[in-house]
Amino acid sequence: MIKIAIISDIHANLPALKAVIQNARKAGAMMIWNLGDNCGYGPYPNEILKLICEECEYNLQGNYDKKVLKYAGLKKNIPAKTNKDKKNAFVWAWNELTEANRKLIAELPDKISAFLSSYRVMLVHGSPESDSEGIDSNTPVARLKELLTASKADIILCGHTHKQFFVKIGKHYIINPGSVGRPDDGDPRAAYSMLTIDDEDNLNIEMHRIEYDTDVIINAINSKGLPTSFISMFTQGRPFHLINAKTSVTPAKQLIQDIQLYINEINANVPHLLQVANLAKKLFNQLLPLHNLDKNAENVLVFASMLHDIGWTTGIDSHHKRAAQLIRNAQLPLTSIERELTAQIARYHRKSKPSLTHDSFAALSYEDRQHVEILSAILRIADGLDNCHEQKIYDIICRITRSKILIQLISAENPSQNIEAAIKKGDYMVELFKRTITFTWKKENK
Repeated sequence: MIKIAIISDIHANLPALKAVIQNARKAGAMMIWNLGDNCGYGPYPNEILKLICEECEYNLQGNYDKKVLKYAGLKKNIPAKTNKDKKNAFVWAWNELTEANRKLIAELPDKISAFLSSYRVMLVHGSPESDSEGIDSNTPVARLKELLTASKADIILCGHTHKQFFVKIGKHYIINPGSVGRPDDGDPRAAYSMLTIDDEDNLNIEMHRIEYDTDVIINAINSKGLPTSFISMFTQGRPFHLINAKTSVTPAKQLIQDIQLYINEINANVPHLLQVANLAKKLFNQLLPLHNLDKNAENVLVFASMLHDIGWTTGIDSHHKRAAQLIRNAQLPLTSIERELTAQIARYHRKSKPSLTHDSFAALSYEDRQHVEILSAILRIADGLDNCHEQKIYDIICRITRSKILIQLISAENPSQNIEAAIKKGDYMVELFKRTITFTWKKENK
């Protein structure tokens, strides 16, 4: 039996790396393979390089390592649009590294081919084609197959995304161990993977999360003069840009206009999308005592409502999942977190409810998962209330009691088909708010 620990994205976090090594060795790891991004953000670049040279059989250079060398501690070499704290981190890392360790990083390979028993393995930081291409649960299967074919490997080991992930395609595997030093999935614990090959050459993959003392790295960040804004990355397990850009720099009204232009351009069913957005907004505001979400959440709900059905423009099957993928790739001025929340709310407007078994949902912070749950439940009902795509309902009046949500629909014609659909799609809201939902109709001309 062979046991190999796979690590990546240490980012100069020494206490996290020590905890992972200790855990892996205790679990029987015979070797440790490291996929790169050894420095950056954390305060221990020299100590990390010493330790990985002692403990790891393979070490790669990551894209962040490469940038530290490229910028050479000079702010003029760093792209002007780079955040000020990130610029300071690049400069600090270069200055902190010894000359010998700069040379060591420069000499690390960016990919390695190896054998693990009978398995051909390729170690890369990002993907076999680029150290900045992330592979995760959102990567289309067609792309995964392309990479496997091009690599001629049975197993691709990759990092870069800071999120744990593995997939089996036929007899081939792609495995991402997550980040040792700076996870981005809302869980601050250090991450690594363990590969076990048994005596019959069967592969077993385990994903591990390990507690470590974050106070050590917080104190070191403060004592070594690194930006204090980095502390939240280590304590919350979230990327810098999400912690520091919760709301869009583009006003919501402008974003709504941009989204409307976009859905027109792709020939989506604009009247239906706008109707659902209008109904969702009304529901959000009248159900405020139940969810207590803020204006930013309302905006994201409107964005998702305006985009929830755009998957129809590319095909009938799984149009909710297609919508999420289109939103992630759309040229819209959303922040990263707005984009991801919008994509997931749209994805959950039908079929499956949000679940921790879904990698993208599980990767969100606890707070953002709550937002997706509540907002997708509202969107489901709003979508049901325009099930006929005829925009019959022009107003909603909600009343909340201790055991019920009473929703009166105002329209000129009986919206029975829409009510039937909303009842079916309202089960998730019933589950979340622990109240039954009753729909009534009041006839009234607009």
